[in-house]
Amino acid sequence: MGNRKGVTLIELLIAIALLAVISAIGLLILNPATFMAKRRDAVRISDINVMQAAINAYIIEENHPPCPEQVYSSIYCDGYYESPGSYTCTTQEMKNPDGVGWIENGTSEGSCLMSRYISELRIDPVNNDTYMYRYKANAGKFELDIKFEADSNKGKMKTDGGNDDNWYEVGTDKSLI
Repeated sequence: MGNRKGVTLIELLIAIALLAVISAIGLLILNPATFMAKRRDAVRISDINVMQAAINAYIIEENHPPCPEQVYSSIYCDGYYESPGSYTCTTQEMKNPDGVGWIENGTSEGSCLMSRYISELRIDPVNNDTYMYRYKANAGKFELDIKFEADSNKGKMKTDGGNDDNWYEVGTDKSLI
């Protein structure tokens, strides 16, 4: 046996095969799609908590929740869920808390000016026809909804005390939407 100064082709192929097996196992365990869905759900939970706190602060000062009567959705520029807007707007315009964002000042029964309570309205990380935020106020009560993406969070939508098992509902009346 002489002095070996390199790696044989067989040893190299075995090392590459081991790395491939370890990588495949890692990808199966750390499923990136599930990880990203859980991350977006964490953003949704944070957003709904911030918005709920702002609405509660508004109620304390104004004695009613902002923007009564309409169902608002974060996917429409004018906010209305039941009659989608016909114009486009930027993400920054949708986040505007001064009655022109997705929760807008379109009623004569109450103001939607929320800038004293929140710096910007939150929008869903995906923000499409499936994943959006919804809001409605009526008779001094409100409901704010989000939809979870990760399977591990979907059970929360059934146990939140609301009337719709397909949405995670918070607020003072979880039957408004």
